[in-house]
Amino acid sequence: GFGRAGWQQRDRALYALAAEVAKVSVKPSPAPQP
Repeated sequence: GFGRAGWQQRDRALYALAAEVAKVSVKPSPAPQP
């Protein structure tokens, strides 16, 4: 929903996604997972 809680949840998702992308970019795995 709208509000501070909603923004926090969205930020967490964005940070998690960015972290995963950063890990893959910095350390490309020999066998990329689907």
